Amino acid sequence: MKWDDVSVVLPTIEEDGAFAVIDGIKALMPGCEIIVIDKSGAAYRKRLREKRVKVVEQQSKGYENALMEGFSHTKGKIIATIDPDGTYDPKDLIKVVALVKSGGADMAFGMAKFTGSNGKAISCRC
Repeated sequence: MKWDDVSVVLPTIEEDGAFAVIDGIKALMPGCEIIVIDKSGAAYRKRLREKRVKVVEQQSKGYENALMEGFSHTKGKIIATIDPDGTYDPKDLIKVVALVKSGGADMAFGMAKFTGSNGKAISCRC
């Protein structure tokens, strides 16, 4: 599958987990555009740029605003987001994006699944 029509937005604030997530996306979705919206210092953004991704300094405050800023920098026909803390596996991102690419959905999202020490799923309702 080709990924050049996909943009992935990754909001960060000095999260070292972002580097593993970026590596995972690059390995699994070669050719996709990765945009990191960052609210850290210049040294951290320099480390991000070494990953050969588009790095944008976040101007606003908050997670939702970071995503909106990221969306404004995308070029892809399909836009995906993933958190840098390892909550979601980049492998799961492929499933969600592939559903949209196949025409099976106009929009798709995934949810984190947490398990307790007994191995059973923990669910919550908000």
